[in-house]
Amino acid sequence: MFVANSMDGRPAVILGSCALFVIPLAFYLMHKRKNKAITGPVTTSTKAKTADPVLDFSRENLTLDSAKYLSFLINSSDHSARPGFLLFVQQASAFSSNFSAIRESGCLKTLLEYLSQDRHINANRRETLCILQTVANLACDQDNFPVIKDHMEMIFNIANAQEYSDESCAALQLLCNLALTPTGCLLLRNRICFFYRILETRDPYMLRQVLAVLVNLSCDIDSSQALLNSEVPSRLLHSLNFPLSPAVHPLLTLQTVTFLKNLYTKVHSSPSIFADQLARSNPRSMFSFLCNVRTSLRIRLALTRSELTSPDSTEELFNSIDELVQLLDDASFDSSQPVNYAEHSAIAAPTSS
Repeated sequence: MFVANSMDGRPAVILGSCALFVIPLAFYLMHKRKNKAITGPVTTSTKAKTADPVLDFSRENLTLDSAKYLSFLINSSDHSARPGFLLFVQQASAFSSNFSAIRESGCLKTLLEYLSQDRHINANRRETLCILQTVANLACDQDNFPVIKDHMEMIFNIANAQEYSDESCAALQLLCNLALTPTGCLLLRNRICFFYRILETRDPYMLRQVLAVLVNLSCDIDSSQALLNSEVPSRLLHSLNFPLSPAVHPLLTLQTVTFLKNLYTKVHSSPSIFADQLARSNPRSMFSFLCNVRTSLRIRLALTRSELTSPDSTEELFNSIDELVQLLDDASFDSSQPVNYAEHSAIAAPTSS
């Protein structure tokens, strides 16, 4: 399965550093000091009997008690202290050993419910980004899906952008991580057309994330069939020509080639079945689209391969292009219901990303 790597060196999983650990701890101590000033001094005997779960916080080994306490503090703390507690959880989410504690403590539910309050998404972008990055890490574990699926509409709403923002990119990364498993793909399967719309973006980071989602979906048996049956927008070929051009980062080209190669491979796996289905298929389906744009894709790929001069271009990219061209040349089916893509089949001039 192909999963996109960051073009700028940023890790897909958010790892907390020692320096970052000091920040939320400072927020927490300020919060404690403020509470003490209000409630009065605590007696020595009370201190001896009371253990503070957050002061025992360990990023690598988050206890259930600490996670429960963090969930409580996120809900009840004032605005100035909350970012520190959110950062605590974000750091802990970088370690898979903490996934169960964050989930079973109700902390994951607390984060998503807090984010689902509309006023918080736009009011504090820093908190929104922190929560999305945390949930993106937790989305790598299928056990967290039952909690996440109740908030999918909110996640899609944040991801629904063609202009870059940290929040929309993080939401797409979350969806990409969901698509790493068949169960996660099932959560996304009825929103395939949503990803086609995002493909129209010219922002390389947004494009990288949405292509990663589509590649992961195309690797799943049932989702690849759903992709072939999906209705495509009239400008899909125009959208695909951009990442297939030599003007973009080679990673985007590799992702696009991989996505198309997976779909054509699916068709070639049972040519007689698909040839029979073609006569009955939706003329705007992805399957009909793939049948009709083979010539245009061959031209685009030939131009791209001849113009690739970037030092980042790898042998993997060249091999993938050659494999896709071979699939296009060996196609043994033709559309019995031709779709007029003429207005969109012209190769767009390379545009700088």
